[in-house]
Amino acid sequence: MVGDPLITLLDEPTSGVDPGARRQAWIIFAQFRENGRTNVLSSHSMDECEALCHRLVIMVNGRFQCLGSLQHLKSKVGHDYMLTVQLRRTHNGDVIDSVLLNQLINDRFPGCVLKSSCNGQLRFSVPKTGVTWAMMFSALHEVVIASEYHVEDYSTRQTTLEKIFIDLAHDI
Repeated sequence: MVGDPLITLLDEPTSGVDPGARRQAWIIFAQFRENGRTNVLSSHSMDECEALCHRLVIMVNGRFQCLGSLQHLKSKVGHDYMLTVQLRRTHNGDVIDSVLLNQLINDRFPGCVLKSSCNGQLRFSVPKTGVTWAMMFSALHEVVIASEYHVEDYSTRQTTLEKIFIDLAHDI
């Protein structure tokens, strides 16, 4: 950033850097951008891209696959929502059986896939096709009631940038 250039090209700028130095570099890059300068960044770190970039390009095998803001990519290219459900424990500390919950989720979200189940925490991939946020939360409220309130907590989020990248790379 010596000489206060209008544009900098950064290739893996924090690769091999410890977390403290990485965070300091991110602060410098953000200040540079706030001063009206442009950073062009190439990185394999999706966290770094999410933290630093306003617009992203995903390149697979030397070809641009998509371009846009992080939200645009998640909305247009992300194929699913991630749903995490935490089951209540019984009085003796055992986790309540997840079979009923799994069935309730599958009934409300056709095509969903149970990605993991550990210690009463279930993670699902729910296809976005025809599912809005309002529909998602309404259906989850129904699941809580139908499971006789065996759900302690749930959260849902859009797919990650890393998952979008993997999906795009897999499609080619």
